[in-house]
Amino acid sequence: MGENKIVKVGIDEGKKLDITHPAGAEISMIMDGETVGTTYLSENMTRIKPGITLKPAHSHRDIEEITYVLAGEGEVWLEGSTCKIQKGDSVLYPPNSAHTVTNTGTEPLILLCFFSSPQFRKAGAYVTHEDIEL
Repeated sequence: MGENKIVKVGIDEGKKLDITHPAGAEISMIMDGETVGTTYLSENMTRIKPGITLKPAHSHRDIEEITYVLAGEGEVWLEGSTCKIQKGDSVLYPPNSAHTVTNTGTEPLILLCFFSSPQFRKAGAYVTHEDIEL
C-alpha cells in the first residue's frame, strides 16, 4: 500500500492562472496534478466582479466540470440555454460543452470549480469559442 498523507491548500492560497478572460475575472488553481499531484481531479476558484461575463465562451475537451457557487449570484450560459445561479447552487457542465457565466449581482460571484482531470489546462483541453455571440 502506498503512502497516504493529507494534502491541504487554503482557498486563498491558489496559484493565479493566466487564462484570457476580461478584466474583473480572476481564476486561481487550488489543486491539480501540477500543484499537488492529484491523479483524477482538479479544483479552481473563479472570482467575477459585478457585471462581468467570462468571455469568450469555452469548453473542456473530454473533461466534466461541476461548479459550486460560494457567494453572489449570476447567470450560466450553456450551449444556448441560460439558468440563474446563486449561493449554494451547483452546476454540471458536460464534457465538450460550450459555457460561460455572468455576474448579474452587486457583489463578487465566487465559484469553486471541480474538473474530472488533474490537468484540465493541458494543451488542447481548454477550448475557447470566439465565434459564439454572448
